[in-house]
Amino acid sequence: MSSRMEQAEPDAEQIVALLDAIPEAHARTQEGIAQARRGEGIPLDRLA
Repeated sequence: MSSRMEQAEPDAEQIVALLDAIPEAHARTQEGIAQARRGEGIPLDRLA
């Protein structure tokens, strides 16, 4: 993914299209937000 982002023109429409091509991206993002709100995530300071 990161290599594709580097190759993409910094055009917002192209970036949105690239992100939209990720299967279930929106649903996975929403589930991650819900998990964080339930306290199921890992605090960022513990990741370092």
